[in-house]
Amino acid sequence: MWRWDQAEPFGSNPADEDPDANSVAFNLPLRLPGQRYDQETALHYNHFRDYDAAIGAYKQSDPLGLIAGINTYAYVDGAPLFHSDPLGLQKRGVPARPPLYPPLRSPTTFEPFTLNFGGPRSCGNCFTVYAVIPIRGTVRSTHRRSALQELEENLKQNPSLRRRLNQECGCDVLSQMRSGAGGSLINPRGFEFHHPIFPSTQTTSTHVWLIRTCDHRNPMYQDILHGLPGGRGGLGQQNGF
Repeated sequence: MWRWDQAEPFGSNPADEDPDANSVAFNLPLRLPGQRYDQETALHYNHFRDYDAAIGAYKQSDPLGLIAGINTYAYVDGAPLFHSDPLGLQKRGVPARPPLYPPLRSPTTFEPFTLNFGGPRSCGNCFTVYAVIPIRGTVRSTHRRSALQELEENLKQNPSLRRRLNQECGCDVLSQMRSGAGGSLINPRGFEFHHPIFPSTQTTSTHVWLIRTCDHRNPMYQDILHGLPGGRGGLGQQNGF
């Protein structure tokens, strides 16, 4: 038996390793999301940094420096009831999400734009969405196939986007996309499709974003791209988490 009531929001209260009082202690070092308690140092290992629950702050400065904010040692901006930081890099939680799209005439666009969320991360940590593409079907494989077909058709008629993607992938993007097994379409080199979190008025994903693989997997953007419980994005939202 083991119990940690987390009576103190920053996690400074010790775990109860013998709640049934049978004199048999059970050691489970889990603490706040992404943290493991180190008994020797009394710190919580939080992947990229060490967290000191006694002061509610990290022992190491944020790797971003002052870009991350004035207090580079703060844990989730001092709001652990609303946020968590599983990697020790960027808070997650609510109030959660920026607008799904910047002000556009239509959700669908094949003109690249920069997503800028304001605040201390602007604009050094912005990333580019190269296209917002409509999708068909209800599963990932169908979404991807329909998105690739839409992208291929658009690239035939959109020399501006084609030149941009040619430059990004260092190749003729249309030829590269058509080089899959049996002539099937594959992602542009260095790019992935992302299911953005959609409004509560929708029940399914209707569009995907074409973004660079390095941006899609960058830990600094996960609160934006995959800010739902369990680190999920729009596809997980559609599937009910």
